[in-house]
Amino acid sequence: MVYYYIVYQRLSVHSNSINAEQENGMAKFFIVTNNEMVRDKYGAQHEVEFHPVHYTEILRMVRDYVHAGHKLLTHPLAGSIKPNETPYKTVFLSKAKGSLDSESLRIIEDCIIACKKFGKDRFPQMPDDMRQDFRTIDCSLVDNAIVSAVQQ
Repeated sequence: MVYYYIVYQRLSVHSNSINAEQENGMAKFFIVTNNEMVRDKYGAQHEVEFHPVHYTEILRMVRDYVHAGHKLLTHPLAGSIKPNETPYKTVFLSKAKGSLDSESLRIIEDCIIACKKFGKDRFPQMPDDMRQDFRTIDCSLVDNAIVSAVQQ
């Protein structure tokens, strides 16, 4: 098994946004992911939008949601794995739409630029056991975000 040291990064984007978006125990956020483990684990309790697409396409979809007035609630590059080293990405967004949030837009645009800087994927033909490791890592970041959202 491949071991990865993950630095848990407290969600710095709108740190109280998830809490502020909760009302009457019902979360006011949705999740965009290409990780089927996240979909399977959280799809029954939360709104999970699953797309079996490349990591960078998830970021572009998130950018489109930001342009439509949703706010980023988690940082798209949370964790310590470089974008070209993992095929999975999960991002939380506010359900509520408002005016364009310039901070969310700046962050998602910077993330897309960072992905381009890293270049092509390192593992285009990644073995299944390695893919499972990366699904688990991404899901653990979601686990922490969900716990944080419930505790606040």
